[in-house]
Amino acid sequence: MGSPGERDAGKLVEKGFADAGLTAPLVTMIRPFPVPSCVEARRLGTGSMWGLRRRPGADCPPAESVNVLAAIRGAPGQDAILVGAHIDHLGTATDAEGKPLVFRGAEDNASGVAAMLEIARTLGAHSKPKRTIYFVGFGGEEAGMLGSRALVATDLPKLEPVRLMVNLDMVGLPVGADQPYSVLLPPNAVGTVGTETRPALQALVDAACRAHGLLALSGRNVPGIGDGIWKRSYGRGDGFTFEKVRVPHVFFGDAEPRQYHTADDVPEKLDFPRLKARTEMIADLVWNAANQTEPLPAFTPLPLPGR
Repeated sequence: MGSPGERDAGKLVEKGFADAGLTAPLVTMIRPFPVPSCVEARRLGTGSMWGLRRRPGADCPPAESVNVLAAIRGAPGQDAILVGAHIDHLGTATDAEGKPLVFRGAEDNASGVAAMLEIARTLGAHSKPKRTIYFVGFGGEEAGMLGSRALVATDLPKLEPVRLMVNLDMVGLPVGADQPYSVLLPPNAVGTVGTETRPALQALVDAACRAHGLLALSGRNVPGIGDGIWKRSYGRGDGFTFEKVRVPHVFFGDAEPRQYHTADDVPEKLDFPRLKARTEMIADLVWNAANQTEPLPAFTPLPLPGR
């Protein structure tokens, strides 16, 4: 977070947006924000999973992360849609034997960023949409959705009113890949969060999925284990930052595949045909929502875990 690698990722995303013909809605695409400098990748408990944690005893001078913000302009005075994916991951670390580890983050979240850039390229080649579509590559997600929190606090009020957020975070593997519960799921499932109390949004998602042979699956709908998945999912991801300001979101992701937050999250393990199909589906969903005549789905609170 705030590292040279994260800044380089921001520049790549900026170039991708520019190559797709998108414009900067606020002076520049790169939107810096302050972050602490004293976090590092550390093993979580005794398992294989790692996460970002504060370095013990360290001073925390300020550093700088970035969001990358671009737009496909629609008609003025309309509500807008925002598509987001986080550009950061865990960086590097050393294991208990002193072996260096590199967390490449191919699934989390290079898959989501790749999907976002391809959606930007595809929709940027269309005619002008009715509603403006914003795209954001968020920095600092792994340390607590810092990028989306910064954008909502500082940049969101300057944009056309955003009424729907689409979050892409891990979309290149089967849902729960290699986890025991994955055998209970249909092979064409794509994981979703955010439609549970929003039938109009659910209908938009279902229509786009049907057109591409996919099935939208909320954790709450998985027999026997749905409540547990919902409990682990609730409040996580940049979409929930928007929920706090009453902007409904739909999160597309794969739950937690076995290589989640490990050094085994590498490009060779991604399912690229699956990633392509989901990307095409989400592009259609965003385009259809941007051009529908009826209002975008209204905000209703999501159910709390255990409810």
